[in-house]
Amino acid sequence: MYGQLLIHNVKTRDDEKFDSEFMSEFNIGSRIWLLQNIEGTGQIGMLNRRDDTVFIWSVGARFHSTEALSLGADIKDGGIYGPQAQMSVEFTF
Repeated sequence: MYGQLLIHNVKTRDDEKFDSEFMSEFNIGSRIWLLQNIEGTGQIGMLNRRDDTVFIWSVGARFHSTEALSLGADIKDGGIYGPQAQMSVEFTF
């Protein structure tokens, strides 16, 4: 189980000027071994904008093929860009 408190600096393009907005994020998550080589992950939280609070989430799995190589896939909604799919590779040497 883990938690994070983050601050985001988001730059948006609004017509001819660039605007910058700071947002705070609080989330909690967990990583659980589902099988011997498969790890499940989940995370929920909230993203605080100027006018409202947005619910954010992430769910995924990671396959550890060896001690040095793991492959992962996540589906998430981080509150800024909408739902996204994320794939990852971790190689430790």
